[in-house]
Parts: sequence; C-alpha cells; structure tokens
Amino acid sequence: MSWDYHIHSDYSDSDQTLKQILNQARQRNLEAIALTDHDCVEGALQAAKLSPDLEIVLGVEVSAQDEQGRPIHVLGYDFDPEAVHLRRLCHKTLLQQQERSMWQIEQLQRAGYPITVEEVIERLGHSMWIYKQHIMDVLTEKGIAESLHGDFYRKTFKNGGICERAILFPSVQEAMEAIHADHGLAVLAHPGLSGCIEQIWKWKDLGLDGIETGHSSHSFSQVMRLHEIAMALGLIETAGSDNHGRYGNEPPIGTISWKGDRLCRRKKN
Repeated sequence: MSWDYHIHSDYSDSDQTLKQILNQARQRNLEAIALTDHDCVEGALQAAKLSPDLEIVLGVEVSAQDEQGRPIHVLGYDFDPEAVHLRRLCHKTLLQQQERSMWQIEQLQRAGYPITVEEVIERLGHSMWIYKQHIMDVLTEKGIAESLHGDFYRKTFKNGGICERAILFPSVQEAMEAIHADHGLAVLAHPGLSGCIEQIWKWKDLGLDGIETGHSSHSFSQVMRLHEIAMALGLIETAGSDNHGRYGNEPPIGTISWKGDRLCRRKKN
C-alpha cells in the first residue's frame, strides 16, 4: 500500500483545492492520503466527504514551539471528527496569525508597497485565515517580489525585516495533549528540517506516538537515523510530500509516500 501522509490544501496555506488534490492522488495510484493543513481540520473533514473511493486519514499540522522558542510542528492523525481540543488549541494560534497578517499588510502599506487587504483576501480560497503565502502571492503577481520564497521574502518577513513578528505557539507537550484528548496520534513533523532530532527521546517520554521519517528536506543519512530511532523507541514512522501546490517548493503529491500498514488509531485514556 502507498500513502501520502502530509498534504496541504487551500483551507490553509496551499493554493490547491481538495478536488485537485484528490485527482492527483488518484493519478498516482495512492490508496490513502492525509490532509494536514496548518492548525485547521476543516479541509480534512471536507475531503473525507468528497472521496468515497480514496481513503482520507484525518490530519492536522499543529504549530508549536520547544522550550527554546524554536518552531516545531506536530502532526495529528486519525482524531475524533469533532476535534474539540484541537480546534480550541489551534484557534488561539489562528487568531494571533490573523492579527499578525493584518499588521504585516499595514507595515507593507506604510513602506509604500501597493497592497490592500481586499487583494489578499481574494487569494484565500477556502481558508478563513490569511497566511503569509497569500500576502506574498499578491506581491509576486505585482512584480514587487521576485518569487514567493526569494530574497524579498527573506529580507521582509525574516531576518529582522519590517514584517517579522513572532507568535506565541503552544508547547510540543500541549500540542500532543490536544491530539491525544481527541483520541488521535501525535507524530513529529520533519524533525531533520526542524533541527529537533535530539529531543525525540524527551517527547517520547511525554507521549509522542511517531516521527515523520520520510520528508523531502531529509537527507538519506537523516532518514536512516530517524528509522533507527523509531525502531529503538517503538515509534510509528510516516512519510509525505508536504505539498503546498505552487505556494511551496515541495515535490508533487505521492512522490514521497509511505509503503506499509495503515496508521492504526490508538485510543488514549
């Protein structure tokens, strides 16, 4: 069996609709996919309704941070559809994100860049929230930025630029607790990319269920090391494209996939 356990839709920070994603998954003969939008479960719930032939694993990518304040992403899988605890936790993040996005647009306007809130909202697709990709899409279309993730983005939204502003994310433990409270599985996303491989042992003790071994950012040596860690700690292993459509630089859906048994839900007490 072949699965892609990490895909984003236009319910968060991808430009691809659920229909486009499902069609690509079928073309690549995937047997199941997981929609893992950032801090949002609505895309996964809707995909499950739209696809009677392709199995949809409910997923979400929770934005969190470690004790040093570094961003860490925790994937939640196969949780209760109501997702009461996940919705509550993620809503706090999304409110902060929306406030930051509006502030970023204002900062750009003050700096003389011709951009309006209305132009950004036109890019949202099914999302109810503004992500930085929506802002950058407007700037790129107008020729202000050379690309979505190029020099303008790095100088403006990173490295002390006028649009850089931190958000207080929940801790990794809080993210895992919300996933478990909704009877789901907590999997550490792309630990190589996040630079948190050495913390896996600590989070395992706090309830981590698995790690994303396969990711386009992982080198072969990282994949092998993560596999060894998973085997030693009894952790689930997953893999996925992390595809964001044209809003990202990741490989196409299904090109990084997991071949093995389906994720098994584990009820949490």
